Amino acid sequence: MDQTRAKVVLVDDNIATLNQGKNLLKAFYKIYTVQSAITLFENLENDIPDLILLDIEMPDMNGFETIKRLKADVRYKDIPVIFLTSRSDDESERKGFYLGAVDFITKPFTGPLLHKRISNQLLYARVQTAMKDYANKRFLDAATHLATDIEEALVKFGEAKKTIRDKPDEALLTKLLNACESYDIDEIDTAMAEIESYEYTSDEGFVAWLRENLDQGKSKNIKERLSSFLGSVDRI
Repeated sequence: MDQTRAKVVLVDDNIATLNQGKNLLKAFYKIYTVQSAITLFENLENDIPDLILLDIEMPDMNGFETIKRLKADVRYKDIPVIFLTSRSDDESERKGFYLGAVDFITKPFTGPLLHKRISNQLLYARVQTAMKDYANKRFLDAATHLATDIEEALVKFGEAKKTIRDKPDEALLTKLLNACESYDIDEIDTAMAEIESYEYTSDEGFVAWLRENLDQGKSKNIKERLSSFLGSVDRI
């Protein structure tokens, strides 16, 4: 059997209609017939068709009740449903379209008309699926690009933050310089303690150098280095 042909289910309680429909359509589609809506839903658990031809007037569950149940189930709501009916009143058509039918075919039907109506709806369904797939792909591509842009921005922000925080805050270094110039031991200890506990300090070597020179009483070295650094620091 040709696996590329669309699967069509014909639902009708009239065996003669089922046989007629199958004979007219079997050259074009993989056609399956069921005599009730109950059997239809049992079969749907295992196989989803591309289109359903649905009789309106059936016992147990009529066509209107059947399509309501189809459209309420996320698994089946997108299956195109064409109503088959011997009715010709406008009210039935309005109700059918309102419930989600895509077309109406009046019985008795002919082969060419039935085939044309089915092929039109299958084509429309394929176009809709293609458009949804395209829209989903565009959305996923956009989301991927956005995530990449955000990740790159965060990396750059992290690099910039590290560069900015390469040494203790300028205000702390200035405080230490002033304390060294005034030879205020208490102020020097306070400033140094703040520098050593500074949250963003990444240049531990620089801080260690400050502590070593302070411990050795080499305040002149510290003043020269701090003055040079503070005089050339870029203000951000």
